[in-house]
Amino acid sequence: MPCSMKAMFASTAAAAMLLLTACGQDRGSGGDVPEGLENQSLKAERASVDDRQGPVLATDLFIRETSPTLDFVWHAPPEIAGAPGALSSMRAEADTARAEMQKEAREFSQMLAEEGQDPRQLSYRQDWTLGYETPGLMNFTSETYRYDGGAHGMTTFDSLFWDKEAEAAVDRSALFVNWPQARERIASLFCENLDRMRADRRGGEVGDDGPGFSDCPDVTDFPWALSNGGIGEPALTVLVEPYAAGPYAEGSYEVTIPLSDGLRGAMKTVYVPAG
Repeated sequence: MPCSMKAMFASTAAAAMLLLTACGQDRGSGGDVPEGLENQSLKAERASVDDRQGPVLATDLFIRETSPTLDFVWHAPPEIAGAPGALSSMRAEADTARAEMQKEAREFSQMLAEEGQDPRQLSYRQDWTLGYETPGLMNFTSETYRYDGGAHGMTTFDSLFWDKEAEAAVDRSALFVNWPQARERIASLFCENLDRMRADRRGGEVGDDGPGFSDCPDVTDFPWALSNGGIGEPALTVLVEPYAAGPYAEGSYEVTIPLSDGLRGAMKTVYVPAG
């Protein structure tokens, strides 16, 4: 897990855990869910969130299921209380992923038993964080670790841009006054910064560590994360999963592009941070 994403996970998880402590509740199953009951259980949980009027509860920010065959954890940040529609969308996707993992874990456990192998627990952990907010926009990003029983697990990323006035998700292309020009500028900066990072990890040269690992991939193939900057300046980070820009051993790449690099003026005013 990249260091910056670990830090984001730690800070938001800690805040949410304080809320959980106050509520004295947790969500999810402590054991295997009987076959045939998964969809009923997930639909009931989602309905309780979608249909309820009133504030978002701390328990709405977590889904956890732990059993001998599956460890499933999903978390949303406390700030998403200001965007209940985004929370509903995220939870719906989490419910789908949970049902898929339950089925996969059941089938995998049965296969191992039939082959006389020791049991292995599958894993799915997704953490959403809020890294960017303006009067008109919230940008949530997620890091997901998934283990399906193979040689190693896999880390992937996702991003959600939420227009606060429209109360709806917007495509990243809608953030810019001239999308084609902005995309071309971001692609150029992405390739430059990615090659510097790859050269550093490879001892000074980009080289060719495998098929396509010296090429620059399409920047729009990956999620983008905006950040308000904190002690630094606002930036756009392209989140590249393992294998996409280098071998698995190199891990993921978080390619950061400061918004000062000609991008602040390319964004629509309502989505740009003040200052």
